[in-house]
Amino acid sequence: LHSYEAEVDPDGSALETILTAPLVVAQWINCQYYFSTVAPEVFGAGTKTIHNVVGTAGVIAGHEGDLRLGLPWQSVATGGRLVHEPMRLLAVIQAPLARIDMVVDRNPILQRLFGNGWVSVAAREGAGQEWQRWTPAGWRSWNETDCSTGILDKEEMVR
Repeated sequence: LHSYEAEVDPDGSALETILTAPLVVAQWINCQYYFSTVAPEVFGAGTKTIHNVVGTAGVIAGHEGDLRLGLPWQSVATGGRLVHEPMRLLAVIQAPLARIDMVVDRNPILQRLFGNGWVSVAAREGAGQEWQRWTPAGWRSWNETDCSTGILDKEEMVR
């Protein structure tokens, strides 16, 4: 969570710093939890009770086994229940939409994260303004009919 005042950032440099540093790190963390939850047998690290650390690369289960890079099951679940609902990151921004576009246009990492759906962006120009949703084709009005309300199966979550 960052405070941002568009009025004192006419060139967008502060917004660019927020979107290209802490937002990118938040997406990395989000992906670790997301994939360790939706496909724990592939992307998780299994139970931490039998982990052996392998340098700074990951862990193996017991004295031999495959290298596991994800989070241990205990980080995403308590018993058999998930701690949180797995979902991709949503960035909520209050700034001029043209300024957000300018920052995205200058940064390929943001183009990939936003354009490929790893991070969704909701933005509005100012208080009381309508929320917009960033799409590769441009800004679209954000309303509840745009949002899925169904439960996704595992294949849809990993897609």
